[in-house]
Amino acid sequence: MVSLKLTTLALAALHTLGAIAQIPEGLSVEDVEELPDEVASDPEDNSKTPNLAVDIATSFPDAEVFGVKLVNGRPTRAILDVSNNEPEAVNLMVVGGSLTTPVDALGAPDPPVVLRNLTTQRYGVQIPAGEKETLTYAFVNEMHPQDLRLSIAAVLQNQEGNVF
Repeated sequence: MVSLKLTTLALAALHTLGAIAQIPEGLSVEDVEELPDEVASDPEDNSKTPNLAVDIATSFPDAEVFGVKLVNGRPTRAILDVSNNEPEAVNLMVVGGSLTTPVDALGAPDPPVVLRNLTTQRYGVQIPAGEKETLTYAFVNEMHPQDLRLSIAAVLQNQEGNVF
């Protein structure tokens, strides 16, 4: 009896989904206009991409010989060495990160999947032209043991207000 009820429910749901997926009257597949993809048309064209002459080197002072090990409940510290090579000062607005599945690992999803977003920390530090600033970014992790990829990103702003 339960099987009959579930089958009836499944058929009703299938009928509803079929009605939603219909093409409206007066429109055919041939009438759909394909728009050009500007990004894919010339992926090597860097003239449209704004660049900022800032170098950021990241180190982990508490790392082991075999790499960074994230321990549950213990803060992981990353030291960011930011070198401003711009002719004007830049502002380091925020730093954040994410933990994703490893790239090119056996059985890992392709493309990598974000498993956890890390804490975003606001800095608002102005780095003068030609100067270097050292900042600390710390985060705490609570996950099951596994191999992950750690990505850390910084948001910078130049004097014109452009965000990078």
